[in-house]
Amino acid sequence: MILGVSATNIIKTQDSTDTGCDCSCTCPTCNLCFDCIKCCDEKLLCPCDGYPFIAYRSQSFNKAKELCGFQPYIHKYNKEKLYVSLYTSLEYSRSFRSSHIAKMLFGDDLINADTLIIQGSTVENRNPKAWLADYFGLPTDFQSIVKFRPTIQNIILDFNIYFGLENVADGLYFKLYFPIAHSLWDLKAYECVIDKGKEPFEKFYMGQDAIPREKLNTQFLCAMQGQTTFTEKNKEGETEKFGDLITPLYFGAIPMCHLKKTRLADIRATLGWDFFTRKDFNLGVNIHAAAPTGNRPEGIYLFEPQIGNGKHWELGAGLTWSYIFWRSQDSADKYAGIWFDATVTHMFKTCQKRSFDLCCQPNSRYMLLAQMVKGIGGDIGSLDASNFVGVDPILSTTTKAQFVYNRNLIHGINYTTRSVDVQVNIQSDIAIKLGYKGEDFSFDIGYELWARTGEKFSQCKDFCKNEPSNIYVVKGDSIVYGTNMTELVLTDTKFAPGALKVPMTSSQRCANIHTGQNMKIDSADAQANKGVDNPLPISLAITIPYVPLGKTADGPQFYSSFQPIRLTTDDINTCKSPSAITHKLFGHVNYSWEKFEKEWRPFVGLGGQVEFAHKTLNTRAISQWGMWIKAGVAYN
Repeated sequence: MILGVSATNIIKTQDSTDTGCDCSCTCPTCNLCFDCIKCCDEKLLCPCDGYPFIAYRSQSFNKAKELCGFQPYIHKYNKEKLYVSLYTSLEYSRSFRSSHIAKMLFGDDLINADTLIIQGSTVENRNPKAWLADYFGLPTDFQSIVKFRPTIQNIILDFNIYFGLENVADGLYFKLYFPIAHSLWDLKAYECVIDKGKEPFEKFYMGQDAIPREKLNTQFLCAMQGQTTFTEKNKEGETEKFGDLITPLYFGAIPMCHLKKTRLADIRATLGWDFFTRKDFNLGVNIHAAAPTGNRPEGIYLFEPQIGNGKHWELGAGLTWSYIFWRSQDSADKYAGIWFDATVTHMFKTCQKRSFDLCCQPNSRYMLLAQMVKGIGGDIGSLDASNFVGVDPILSTTTKAQFVYNRNLIHGINYTTRSVDVQVNIQSDIAIKLGYKGEDFSFDIGYELWARTGEKFSQCKDFCKNEPSNIYVVKGDSIVYGTNMTELVLTDTKFAPGALKVPMTSSQRCANIHTGQNMKIDSADAQANKGVDNPLPISLAITIPYVPLGKTADGPQFYSSFQPIRLTTDDINTCKSPSAITHKLFGHVNYSWEKFEKEWRPFVGLGGQVEFAHKTLNTRAISQWGMWIKAGVAYN
């Protein structure tokens, strides 16, 4: 049992959640499984796909909290000199709808919107949504489920200072706002292993030799910790390689505990002018700017804390409006009204490190890639890539290999994590409230709409770093070594009995996070590696004294790709990210010392908010609630 749910039942059942979404990602003119993103009119993310990054709303952008309990002390009528009002508040906020957050990260691969299935390639009746355990160094008969309960918590201490510049010009004002945020992000991943598996990796699958079960990983989450190579220490304390996967997972790690960060979010400044002001009516415009002081995304963790707006400079404009529709005949200080405050900004281009999937292959960032090389390959002595040929069994024609496997496997996310320029065209925060003010107490209730268009990506100077010197292909479940000269080895210039393992030229561009191409064909062809791209039997285009060209000594004939389909930067899915929309309800109660005889009048208040993410599939935002205590002083 995991969190009160039968793990075995989850493994066997299909997803009971109907998203009503077609994720086939096809276009009429597409012929290849990975080309649809290139021929669609708009490069948009499929609504059912997971997304490697959640662009969280900045802790400094909250009109609801700014507006509550503060309006009696700003935008004052008939003032002729400088006046100042300021407040500080302490807020606690926490996300809810954790399954919605998990769905944003992993998309339609989740069962019941929060559970991921991990199954090896030899498991019978595999769930079609299961991730392939082989990619994570887990046995081919391994089975587990992983449940996610992600939460985001914030503690925010903010400061807001308002200067009424009536001594400069009527209706002129300046406002400065800067919050300090402590943010805690917890993915809350729990794994229940159904079958730890006992099968080794057969030789040629992940390296030249077979890898016994005891050297494989024991849990999916252990493999996803990041910065961990698949290595072990021998008795002499020396590090031994784990197959050909010797490079650690540098990005997209799933942390086992919470991550936290404390920083100044953003510094926001507003210069405004109330061009039409009456005792019971106010209308004004302003210019709004934000200087980024939070953290910049790094991509090391899948669910990393974010403070501020991601290092975007912002510039925009705003509109303020208020109308007092009732005043008490007994006291002019008792009134009820409506207040409106809106700000729209452009988030300028900034460089961030982001992880991406391959086009039309959701979550493919966690697949394995194989490195290819031109010319000399691996440990095969003086053999060049062009020495390897594919022999057409029908036409008897031969094709020379352009690349040969370079004995190096990497996690796909290490390749698809790039430095990119990110910009957001429009971000808006619009709040409207009804308020009542008595002699000492005041009450507010209102609604806020926050919306942001999707992020647009463009290549920055480091995007193509190491391209095209490093050549990678999708490995899938292909065999990376093979031979048609079983038990032969090159000595000097002749072949003699030994154990030559020939690096393959295999690729499986249409493999995905769920399955490889060999898994889709019959057993005999799969063992011969016939599921690769452009398969042809492998042979050597040199004279071999012991083995005729194109024949085997006593082993199987292996197939390899002629030619393999290499990855390029065009295959990285840098499509526009989803937009974000939230709807917020808020309330506030405030007490001020109206009869305070000093020039500065203190006030204190208590408020709360509930923010709901818009639940259409093509928008991604966080639902959260919060409470705050607010205290300040105003020049009387």
